[in-house]
Amino acid sequence: IGSNTYGNKPKYYNDGSALRIYINNTITIAVPDSYEITQMIFTFDDGFNSKLLKPDNGAFDGNVWNGNSNRVIITATDTCRIQSVTVVYGLPCQHEWSYVSNNNGTHTGTCSLCGQEITEDCTFVDEVCEVCKGNKPEYAINTSVENATIATPTGGLPVTALHGTKLAFTVTPAEGFVVTEVKVNGETVEAVEGVYTITVKATVNIEVTTQEESTVPAEPTLLYALDFDSSTISGSFSNGYTAVQNFTAMTNGLSIKFNGYGISKQASYFRFGGKKSIANIHESNTYGGYLQTATVFNTDVNEIKINVIKVHSKLESVKLYVYDGILDTASASPSAVDNWVDVIEISAEQFSVGDTLSFRPSEGVTWHSGVTFRIVVTKTGTSNNEGLDFTLLEFWG
Repeated sequence: IGSNTYGNKPKYYNDGSALRIYINNTITIAVPDSYEITQMIFTFDDGFNSKLLKPDNGAFDGNVWNGNSNRVIITATDTCRIQSVTVVYGLPCQHEWSYVSNNNGTHTGTCSLCGQEITEDCTFVDEVCEVCKGNKPEYAINTSVENATIATPTGGLPVTALHGTKLAFTVTPAEGFVVTEVKVNGETVEAVEGVYTITVKATVNIEVTTQEESTVPAEPTLLYALDFDSSTISGSFSNGYTAVQNFTAMTNGLSIKFNGYGISKQASYFRFGGKKSIANIHESNTYGGYLQTATVFNTDVNEIKINVIKVHSKLESVKLYVYDGILDTASASPSAVDNWVDVIEISAEQFSVGDTLSFRPSEGVTWHSGVTFRIVVTKTGTSNNEGLDFTLLEFWG
């Protein structure tokens, strides 16, 4: 009987006349090498049972362990009180097996001496099992498909296949359609270089889902990334907490302008968190910072992402204002502008270090080309060293 990882040793208590073992204690029961344990009968103190014990082989049926093993290690999953264990063991049975096919590529063997049962895979030679003499089973191949064609390298899909057959097939959508999912027996499968491959072990049900090409959502496209490691922004931010000078970065021949206040470029990251009031762009008596960009992308913006590498204790929230038009400066306050078409706020309680903040348009709103995004960070503290640190700001279309 072994101690657990906490050093708690099992003890015998007169109260209940039981051996008390604790979580992760182990009990090892073994017999000489030429023998095997076939059964162990446990009795427990009131309120305890075999559900509190986990053997490394065999299994409990109620409070009786059954198996065939020379050595059994039992681990306590909680405190347990064992009053007695009766071990049944003897010389291993010299099994005499008889086999019956299960008609699914396996057979069951039963020992006529001890009654033990085993299940094994069939070994087929010329489509007959060498052990149970059962024939290799044949299964139906069913399909559910519209607006696509399923084929094999040699032609059409067969209607049946023998057990163990490697079946390779392709799916070709009809003109104007795309394949969105292929399932085999309810499980999604992926093609490798356009070919789906399965092993037939039961009736096969292939389900192909398609949709019209025009309704397939476009893959997200990264429109622009303000990346700390990118040379395009080197020197663009002052190291103090004064206003960020306007600068223009080029992406695919289009321009994106930045300006702001209370945001700085540190040694290895950007920091939101000025010490002066930003009441002109947020509520009065609020401290923090903002970064503003006027976009002229040639497509709608569907998402803005900010990676978070540090969250300061004084941080309150990150808020995104979307203005319907181009603001070249950050002088206009939200309360003084009528064209704020979207305002989204994420409180500091909703994220932590390592998360990516994701802003998406509110329902019914489109962030089209030619809008201005203003990211506002608010905090309660007045120190420069409080706020939100990040290294990557991305615009996705």
